[in-house]
Amino acid sequence: MLQRLQKINWRRWRSLKSNFLFYHFMFITLFSLFGGLIIWAIEDLTYMNALFTSTSSMTGTGMYTIDYSQLTIYSKVITLVQSVIGDWLLLSLVPPILRYFYYQKQMFLQKDKDPGYITRLSFYSRTCILLITVVLAYWILFQLVAFLILGLYMEYSSSAHQILKTSVPFRIPPWWWAFFHSTTSFNNAGMSLFQNNLVPCQTDQLILLVLSFNIIFGNTLFPVVLRIIIWVLSKITYGLNKECFIHLLQEPRHYYTHLFPLKETIIVFASWVVITGIEYSLYFVEWDYSLAGYSVSDKFLIAYFQTISVRSAGFNVVDIGSLSTGHLALYTLTMYISAYPFIISIRSTNSKKDEDNKQYKKEAKNLVGRDLLWMYLAVILIAYIEHYRDYSQASNIFLRIVFEISSGFGTVGLSMGYPNEASFSGHMHPVSQFIVMLVMLFGRHRGLPRHVDPAINIGKQRKNDARLERRMSQNNMNNNNNDNSNHSSMDHDIELNEISHDHDHGVPPIN
Repeated sequence: MLQRLQKINWRRWRSLKSNFLFYHFMFITLFSLFGGLIIWAIEDLTYMNALFTSTSSMTGTGMYTIDYSQLTIYSKVITLVQSVIGDWLLLSLVPPILRYFYYQKQMFLQKDKDPGYITRLSFYSRTCILLITVVLAYWILFQLVAFLILGLYMEYSSSAHQILKTSVPFRIPPWWWAFFHSTTSFNNAGMSLFQNNLVPCQTDQLILLVLSFNIIFGNTLFPVVLRIIIWVLSKITYGLNKECFIHLLQEPRHYYTHLFPLKETIIVFASWVVITGIEYSLYFVEWDYSLAGYSVSDKFLIAYFQTISVRSAGFNVVDIGSLSTGHLALYTLTMYISAYPFIISIRSTNSKKDEDNKQYKKEAKNLVGRDLLWMYLAVILIAYIEHYRDYSQASNIFLRIVFEISSGFGTVGLSMGYPNEASFSGHMHPVSQFIVMLVMLFGRHRGLPRHVDPAINIGKQRKNDARLERRMSQNNMNNNNNDNSNHSSMDHDIELNEISHDHDHGVPPIN
């Protein structure tokens, strides 16, 4: 009986270990705990505040219970590093890297097999390394360009010098400011070296435009821009590289969680345009309210940047608590739904058969309801805990709680605030703060692909690649039946014919 129980437990543990979501959650959680210990040792803070700071940085939320600008340079460097290693774009490269090493291992183990079999392994391996190179170059270049532009501007612009001089009581080196904000904007962490976030920069066009482009291309529109880049590369490269890029466009979800087919890519872009357009147009409600006293051009600029930032980055150029109640309710909704076009695209696109697609679509339909349940439970618990605490210095306490939870779950980091506190969470009971931390952790992992996703299911690579080969063979047969025109690449034609021939003659799939 004991042996039987041990066997069952081992199987459960093995199943648990194969879950990408589990590994990801443990990585974020452990580094949050570890970072909290370091910040606690450095700063004069309670461990709860240090842990909240670490968790918020690691999840890319950027919401703090203490004045972030008053932390030592050591803690700021730690939290900045956390925002980088916890960046969803950087972590999304882990599955393609594992897939590449998987193919390399198979090429070594199967080197005595049919040459066509090794050729396919080499082709898949090359596709992986090209994808990894493109994404890494994208991640580095966008931040580098923003850093150089902001660094030169902060160094030589008199208006930028004035911002740095009057915003904090101590001197901030211009290049350090540029590096910090170019990084946190691209990672959508929403962290700022100023006490009141980016309010001192609210009328500076260059700073807000550069940061807004970083926010857009580092988060929401990354899948759109990535597909465009790969399409361009498929047009300007030659030989086997060209075929690899074409193959990526045809089978995007076989290799990467954040590269979608054309239809889903258009849906993501259209959803972003519609949601952004609605938010921007509704900001005119604040025209003579929170934006009273600004010039018309500044009003347009502030409305633009706050609209771009509110659904992911969490930077603010106005006092969020001063916005109208209707606008705060709108922000509460948009922070919650902002990621769903992206999440549903991940869940509804995979390289499996129709029955698996039905399961994904069913899961996508239930996603919103399940997330609402988590948020509802968090709001109820915090409302009970905070019921007897003193909140005489603020109004709309329930809206503030809901706003805080929606912001944390969306890893946005905006807060309606509380007098003499860095955020509304800063005035909460430590138990409520712990609940907000859990909300940030769960929100960071909502929509992540599980081990059944073909882009991360390295353990069942044999089945995934077998399906891929059958589709490629079928496409080749259809092309031969529909037209007799020459293919754009003879190498690609030979490759597809080899796959079709090997499949028909029982060559084992990649395992």
